[in-house]
Amino acid sequence: MEGNSFVRKEKNMGIELLRIISMFMVIFLHILNFGINYQGLESFSANWYISWFLEGFCYCAVNIYAMISGYVMLNSRCRASRIIELWLQVFCYSVISILVLNKLQPELVSRMDIWKSCFPVLSQRFWYFTAYFAIFWFIPFFNWIVDKLSYIQMRKLIYRLILIFGIMPWIAELWGTWAFGLTGGYTALWLSIMYLVGAGIRKYGYSVISFKRKEHSKQYFLRMAVCCGILIYLTKLVLTILNRTVFEYEVRTDIFYSYLSPLVIMEAVFLLCFFCKIKIKQGSFWLKSSGLTFGIYLIHLSPLFGEYVWKRFSSVGNKTPLIFTGVVILGTLLIYAGCAGIEYCRVKIFSICKISPIIESILKNMKKRG
Repeated sequence: MEGNSFVRKEKNMGIELLRIISMFMVIFLHILNFGINYQGLESFSANWYISWFLEGFCYCAVNIYAMISGYVMLNSRCRASRIIELWLQVFCYSVISILVLNKLQPELVSRMDIWKSCFPVLSQRFWYFTAYFAIFWFIPFFNWIVDKLSYIQMRKLIYRLILIFGIMPWIAELWGTWAFGLTGGYTALWLSIMYLVGAGIRKYGYSVISFKRKEHSKQYFLRMAVCCGILIYLTKLVLTILNRTVFEYEVRTDIFYSYLSPLVIMEAVFLLCFFCKIKIKQGSFWLKSSGLTFGIYLIHLSPLFGEYVWKRFSSVGNKTPLIFTGVVILGTLLIYAGCAGIEYCRVKIFSICKISPIIESILKNMKKRG
């Protein structure tokens, strides 16, 4: 979701395909959460099983995006102008969305909402961009660290980061606390750790994180990713059954549905390793749309979108399993395609207005004067 904040010599189309798939996962998650409210479905109903199954497989999407950032940016040249262009992109969607919503339904928008939309980084209108904006300024240092560390040192760093800032805070979630300020992984710190994991895999391969220090075939990585998704789902079923049997109510049955969960981290790692080994030629629209995914993220999480789209899914939970599944899948495809179309138009408008050259020119003038 970070866009092209760095100059890259060439694209690994397998990674770009993973970027697209991860955005589909994100939309799946948001339809289930914001639209259907899957947690409110009747336990052990057919749609309840389907929802938690999809949620289990898709929960690794954010970890994947952060790992992709580390994987593709490790050997890249920084462009400060691009983060400014990304900020401008976020600003436009944030402000336009809230102003249109204010025009259509003014009772839903306060003056504070309008002010917050003008400062999307500080207001965390889009939490991922707020975290990424903070991370961006440290990426050259992250890359320097990865470049200087030996294979053994990189392994130790990754293991210690995941143990201290991943596993331990994840365990703390069992009694409802946020150890070390990780807040479930919705922070720049956690995305930084995932960035380093992705960068480490780019430099040393999967063995840098493997206990047995060995590489595997891409089929192995796919099988293991699927197994992780299934295990995440099964933990929900088992914990729900145990809780209902022992306590007659549910307590933290979704503990493995967390960015810090070992299974969620492992699934993201396995998918990254699988797709980085795939050889694909660029050509289709869907592959070309990988560069639009950040815009898709912004659009489908904007206030205007939330008010007029997510509500359309509110009654789907009561439908038959076939209709339920069909609506979720079709809705995901339509949201992706529609938002991609809007983002494509935005890209063309920025190109016509020569936004990138203007930003580059301003930065060059500032350097000369400095």
